Amino acid sequence: MLPMTYLLWSRFPLPYTAALQTDSLLFNRGALLNAAALVLNCSSYDYYVFQDVDTVPVAAHGLAYTFPKGPAPLHLTPFGIHPHANFEDFFGGILSISRLQFWLVNGFGAHFWGWGREDDNLRGRLELQGLWPPELPDLRSRTNAANGSSEFFFADPRRPYGDASIVSSQPALLRDYASGLNSTAFTYAEVSLDSWMGVRRMRVRLHCDRSQTPWCSVPAVPPPLRNARRKDLKDPLLG
Repeated sequence: MLPMTYLLWSRFPLPYTAALQTDSLLFNRGALLNAAALVLNCSSYDYYVFQDVDTVPVAAHGLAYTFPKGPAPLHLTPFGIHPHANFEDFFGGILSISRLQFWLVNGFGAHFWGWGREDDNLRGRLELQGLWPPELPDLRSRTNAANGSSEFFFADPRRPYGDASIVSSQPALLRDYASGLNSTAFTYAEVSLDSWMGVRRMRVRLHCDRSQTPWCSVPAVPPPLRNARRKDLKDPLLG
């Protein structure tokens, strides 16, 4: 709930939904956000802002969570703003994307059990649909962040999930564009409203097809690739 607390204190006038994965499988951020979008599909929302739980704003500083102005999504935490982005083509953290854009790319890949890689997969989907490069915050905001004169975000030292350090290490899945909104299987448990913050909590149990992704409940995966750059990945299936 920490990201929503800071957003509310910063007076972002938006409705907030916290999607919580309540099953015993490894964390799957892509499938979880797909499930949340599917549940909210009948709502009147025009766009979604997908917020990483470990990247929270410390002040508004004019960095608005707004609707994308152009045909591509708005990437709010590019290199120069995100505290841990160490390469210029970093893509992840916080993304504002219209509902139409999200449906055009079939959402996130649903096979990324563990922590990571779903943002890289989404990037490939956006590129295929001609929705790349993304819109970025104004240049002054990015320059201020890079110079250290303003701090926009910090990483929450708490780990929200027991397997937060596990990274999905199947590089070939970066080219999986078949799974997504159309294949995300889940049980929608309940929605509750936080009476103090007004945040809607959505509890979701994801389902795993072990014939396709037998690693979804494995307690460990191959060595993490969290900090590996795309160009550094070496895998025969990637070509």
